[in-house]
Amino acid sequence: MLHAQGLRATSKGGHYAIQEAISAQFTKPPPRDAFRPFGRLRRTRNQIEYDDITPITADDVEADSPVVRTLHAMAQQLVDVLPVFTD
Repeated sequence: MLHAQGLRATSKGGHYAIQEAISAQFTKPPPRDAFRPFGRLRRTRNQIEYDDITPITADDVEADSPVVRTLHAMAQQLVDVLPVFTD
């Protein structure tokens, strides 16, 4: 979605910057509600990359599957109608 707007995250704080951009743009439902879990998913991804102690199980992935599908479906609906960012 950010790419469609002419934006991109940098390597420094990239995933957090995406979370912040989404939160700032989508303050009302339904997009806000669909994207709300992004922060938790981002933290979980970060956890499995940097924390070898806490495993992510198949049950964890299965539980988040509907959440990710909802997030993705909302992004697909919005990507073609988002304005290009201009400063």
